[in-house]
Amino acid sequence: MGGPVLVKAKENARAVACQSNQRQLAQGFLLFAHDNKGQLPGNFWDRANPIPVRTCWLLGNSPSGVYTDGPQKGTIFQYVARKMDVYRCPSLLEGKPGSNFNSNGRFDYAAFLVFGGAKVTRIRPMSRFTYPTGKQESLVTPLICDEDPAYGINTANMEGGHCNTDKMAHRHHGGAFYASIDTSVHWFNEPKASDSWSWETPTSEGKWTSLGNVPNPTWGWWNVQ
Repeated sequence: MGGPVLVKAKENARAVACQSNQRQLAQGFLLFAHDNKGQLPGNFWDRANPIPVRTCWLLGNSPSGVYTDGPQKGTIFQYVARKMDVYRCPSLLEGKPGSNFNSNGRFDYAAFLVFGGAKVTRIRPMSRFTYPTGKQESLVTPLICDEDPAYGINTANMEGGHCNTDKMAHRHHGGAFYASIDTSVHWFNEPKASDSWSWETPTSEGKWTSLGNVPNPTWGWWNVQ
């Protein structure tokens, strides 16, 4: 076996590993919630939270957002057996930090910012995605995803909050994997013209709310929508 067949086989293996990583991270989020009154870990804008357990899932209480504090200072690190490689996508080469290309060398996954401190019971299982054409599709609600390095995770702003103009990657067979609140992992080809604003999820009261919102601070924001 060689040539294109070997290349495809290797990517398939990397894709399986990436899905496993995201599943483990999602499980870490749920284990954290189990220990913290059913609430998910905080995100980027929670770094200065005076309650240590409510700081960022990835950077912990790093006031300046230093990316080298991730993932070992993040609040879920202990819940994934302190395994650094769980945060790295095997399909991404290590690049120059801040270069908009490849991996920053520390972490390759981002969590949707709006769910920082959200109660698990208030997150609906299904969301809708609006394509540039206006067509809408019902999809499983995303929690953690492959983020495009050029849109947040390896730019000058290296952090793990997925929001605003952040986009999903296209590194696995032209699309990205994302994990949901039930730890299932899904593949999706997000149009390059789209971003996190294209995703909407209903609140517990049935109000459709965009996952592109940038609440600051984030802890518990979803619970009062």
